[in-house]
Amino acid sequence: MAGTPGKEMEDTDNQSETYEVGRRDVLGATAGGLVAGGVGLSQVGTAAAEEMVTILHDSHFHGRFGDPTDGSEMDIARYQTLIDDLRSARENAVFVGNGDDLAPSIMGLVHQGEHMVEALNYLDPLAVGAGNHEFDFGIDVATDRFEASEFPWVVANLGTPDGDPIPGTERWITREVGGITLGVFGSGVRNFYGITDYPGDYQATDPVEASQEATAALKEAGADVVVLASHTDHSTHYEIAEAVDDLDAIVGSHSDVVMDEPDVHAGTVISEFGDEFAYLGELTLDADGNLVDWQRHDPDPTALEPDAGMADIVSTWRDELEAELGQVYFHTDVELDSRFGTNYARESALGNLICDLMMEYAANNAPGVDEVDAALQNAGGIRSNTVYGPGGITGLEWLDILPFPNAIVTMEVTGETLRNLLESQISALPWSTFGAQPSVQVGGVQYEWSGHDYEGEVENVYVGGEPLDPEETYTFVTNDFVAEFDELAGAEVVHVSDSLLGPITLDMLERKGEVSPRVENRMLRVDARTDVRQVTADRNRVSTFLKMPEAVDAPAEGTFEAVTRTGESVPAQGIRGRGDDGVLRVIFDRDDLTDLADPEAPDLRVFGGFDPDEAHYGYTDDDGNLLDLPVAGAWDHFVMQAPVPAEDLRERTD
Repeated sequence: MAGTPGKEMEDTDNQSETYEVGRRDVLGATAGGLVAGGVGLSQVGTAAAEEMVTILHDSHFHGRFGDPTDGSEMDIARYQTLIDDLRSARENAVFVGNGDDLAPSIMGLVHQGEHMVEALNYLDPLAVGAGNHEFDFGIDVATDRFEASEFPWVVANLGTPDGDPIPGTERWITREVGGITLGVFGSGVRNFYGITDYPGDYQATDPVEASQEATAALKEAGADVVVLASHTDHSTHYEIAEAVDDLDAIVGSHSDVVMDEPDVHAGTVISEFGDEFAYLGELTLDADGNLVDWQRHDPDPTALEPDAGMADIVSTWRDELEAELGQVYFHTDVELDSRFGTNYARESALGNLICDLMMEYAANNAPGVDEVDAALQNAGGIRSNTVYGPGGITGLEWLDILPFPNAIVTMEVTGETLRNLLESQISALPWSTFGAQPSVQVGGVQYEWSGHDYEGEVENVYVGGEPLDPEETYTFVTNDFVAEFDELAGAEVVHVSDSLLGPITLDMLERKGEVSPRVENRMLRVDARTDVRQVTADRNRVSTFLKMPEAVDAPAEGTFEAVTRTGESVPAQGIRGRGDDGVLRVIFDRDDLTDLADPEAPDLRVFGGFDPDEAHYGYTDDDGNLLDLPVAGAWDHFVMQAPVPAEDLRERTD
């Protein structure tokens, strides 16, 4: 692995060295009536049917089949039915894939994508744009899968050390569809080396440059319509559209973006639809590349019969694995939220559980290690994008959450290194498509993070409840993808597990039987810092008077709390404004607050949400309009922080 995702963290994924993993190792209707919902544009332009081409597209199967026997959720067999019916109902309709089809998932981990090649061959796409997860198991496995495919994989920005296409792929293709010559090419993300097991001596050019070359070559080859089957970032699509002449459409992406309407930018139609089986995109172009029609299909599984041939393929690959891992391994009394929007954006109970399990594993297995100080799991390594529990969790479900071939790595790091690592992973406004995000989950650590003005910052870092010492050496555990980050280049590796993170932690959870992870104030968002100007107390209450930050449009009721450096907290009883003097009164129960305050650990802080003044931050979109903050779906407010003067608190409450 080379490098760290750094500023691409919100759109990146997890990978490590190749492991050979088998099952034992893992254990150690009609088209018009198929859609319950959907949105679309009707007849933006007009053209004869033989002068049009319809592109059906999706992003990211992730090596998942779903379960055709469960009619309550979509699966690949029902998806096949939807695609086939639309191909039959539309003139000159083709299906184009967008990559990340072989992995990551438990099926991908066990079968290393071989199962998906059989399924994709049956699905019969016109082409599939290769994504980063096609390389999860190394270049040799990727090449084998490409060469076993009966359809072309296309990717214009990747190549061998000699500059040839990746074996089994093509940079671009042309196909006759009705009376139209259709040109299709693919592109992976920037920073391709940092997010998958891609060899350092192989080529990865910039997506914009590759798109220019591919489009020019396809037009030279006689293509009437040129389409990018994209596995690059949503934001990069706009750069490509502006820089590339004659590119008619971009379908799919690396980002989890779901559009309600197409975006025609600089003459290029951009159409994106998230992950897996939730949506199917449809756009129709005329022979000049003009948009004629566009639909987003939101399939209803109850209205679709699974395709029998695809269901047989699913059964062949899934049944044995289901028999071995389909039973409940442990119970949780809280929800375990594996959604990307949660784990990139804020602390989660699931992230805490994973980090705590890694710390426990390292303490019991790393030679000479009795206690582990800190842990970190990158958010991109937490998959499946699902909420589980409360209740029983099966082995398949847990290994779908942690599907990568990652070992657990125990290291010795300095405090300065740990701080730099935390800071390097923050996604900041305004460049971050998904808003400010810490992009990690942690154990043993509490820190405040901020992502503004293009930079991530961390403050008030505590390890085991004690202030971080930049010169101190800490025992740190993570996965082997993170262990390759540039920030950890000088760290000493103490131990590398001989099995994988998913199976190791599943075995630990099976022995525990029941877990009860909680959110514990390990990662504390701060968007504005202020001061406590005064502390007052009566028999029942303590009031802290905060200077209202200029960034605040309005404080958010019900969000204020006092937090210690070990994560204990008490909620405020309420907040009160004091006219126009710019002071906010935050009221606490006297006994609760004084019990929380520790004279030996005086770092008590008040945190509270607020509706941000968008003009104060000044973040704008490409058209100069102020961004609607806070951007990230996991947050409906920004957060202010104010340290509570320990001496004032003691004087008022003693």
